[in-house]
Amino acid sequence: MLQDIEKELIMSNRNRMAAQGVLNARATALSNPGLGLMRQNPGLYGNQNRPQNMGPPPLMNGPPPGVLLLEQKVTTQHSELQRLLTENQRLAATHVALRQELAAAQQEVQRMQSMMQGLQNDKEVQVRSLLEKSANLEAELRATEPLKTDVLQARSDCQKLHQHSQELGVQVRTLTAELQRARADVQVIPNLRNEIDTLRSELQRARNAFEYEKKANAEQLDQRQAMEKNLVSMARDVEKLRAELTNAEKRQRLNPGAGAAYNGIFPSSDLSYNSLQQQVFGDNYGLHSQIPLAVENGVQFPSGQTPAWGAYDMQRHVSNNHVELEI
Repeated sequence: MLQDIEKELIMSNRNRMAAQGVLNARATALSNPGLGLMRQNPGLYGNQNRPQNMGPPPLMNGPPPGVLLLEQKVTTQHSELQRLLTENQRLAATHVALRQELAAAQQEVQRMQSMMQGLQNDKEVQVRSLLEKSANLEAELRATEPLKTDVLQARSDCQKLHQHSQELGVQVRTLTAELQRARADVQVIPNLRNEIDTLRSELQRARNAFEYEKKANAEQLDQRQAMEKNLVSMARDVEKLRAELTNAEKRQRLNPGAGAAYNGIFPSSDLSYNSLQQQVFGDNYGLHSQIPLAVENGVQFPSGQTPAWGAYDMQRHVSNNHVELEI
C-alpha cells in the first residue's frame, strides 16, 4: 500500500514538472507572439528558403487567417492551462494530504510494529509457558500411568456396586410390596382385637359360670355319691328280697299250707321295685315313694334331675374351647 502511494506521488510530481514546462513555454509565446508563431509555424510568413534578393514579402490586409486560428488555439490552450493549474493545485493539496496521511500511516505502522513486537513477545512468553505446562502435564501423565490399574480396578468395583445396587433395588421393591401387604393386614388388626376382647369377655363369663357350676356341682357330687351308695345297697337288698321271694314261692309250691302264713307277710309276688322300696327302705333312706327314678348308665336317679358329671363335662368342654381361642 505504501509503495502504491509513493508511485502515485512520483507520477504526480512528473506530471506537475511537465505541466510547469508547458506553462513556461506558453508564457514565453504569449509575451512574444511573433516569435512563438514563427517557432510553431515557420511557414506562415512564407518560405524561409526563398532567396534574399526577392525583397520583403508582400503586405496583407488585416490579420492573416492563420493568426485567428492561432489565437483561438492559444485561448483554448490558455483555458486548458488554467484548468491544469487548478488541477495541479488540487493535486498538490491532495499530495500534502497524502503526505500527512502517509506520515500518520507510518506512525500507525510504527505503532503497529511496536504492538506486534509486544504481541510477539507476549506470544513467545505464552508459548514458553504452554511448553512448560505441556512438559509438566507429560510428567504428570507419566506419573499417573501406574494409576491405570487402580482406575480399572475402581471401574470394575463400580460396575459390581452398580449391579449390587440394582439387586438391592429389586429387594427394596419386594420389601415395599410386602410392607404394603403388612399394612393391609395391620388394618385388620383392630377388628381382630375387638373380636379377641369379645372372646376374652365371653371367656371370663364362662370362667365365672364354670367356677359357679364347679362349686355347685361339687356339693351335688357329694350328695349324689352318697345317694349312689344308698342305691347300690338298696339294689343289693332288693336282690336279696327277690331271692327270698323266689325261695318262698318254691316252698309254697312244695308246702301249700305254709303259703298262707307267708302271704300274710308278702301279699303278692308281683310287687314292683317302687312298692318294695316304699315298704322296706323308704323311711330308712328318706326317699319319697312317689319320686320316679331315672336310669343313667345303669344307675337309677330321681326323675327331673340330671347327673352332675354330665353338666360338668359339658362346662369343661366349653371352657377348653374358650382357652384355645384365647391362646
